[in-house]
Amino acid sequence: MQFPPPPAPLLLLPLALLLSGCGDPSAAELKSGDKLYQYYCQECHALEATPGSLLPDGKAGSPLRHHELILMISYGNGRHRPVFRQLSPEQADALATYTLQLIADPRAP
Repeated sequence: MQFPPPPAPLLLLPLALLLSGCGDPSAAELKSGDKLYQYYCQECHALEATPGSLLPDGKAGSPLRHHELILMISYGNGRHRPVFRQLSPEQADALATYTLQLIADPRAP
């Protein structure tokens, strides 16, 4: 028994998410990520505090790669962090991009 192939958009979405981390982020993507971070993340991650406080465990830097952060945002990580299933793939990508940029350089806008 043969099954029909999945629709093309379903095949392209994971590829687009993986490749979206390549290259420099656009200003529009960072602005979108900044707004999402302020709304969903800033309260718990205390942007005004030390760079290490961006991660709840207090460790500076990020052990996660871009695509892993997207998955954590969208599906959780099995710990206390909330899951943001309401975000579109594009929003999760922008949030991950901004967050990684913020971790790399907390002084950057």
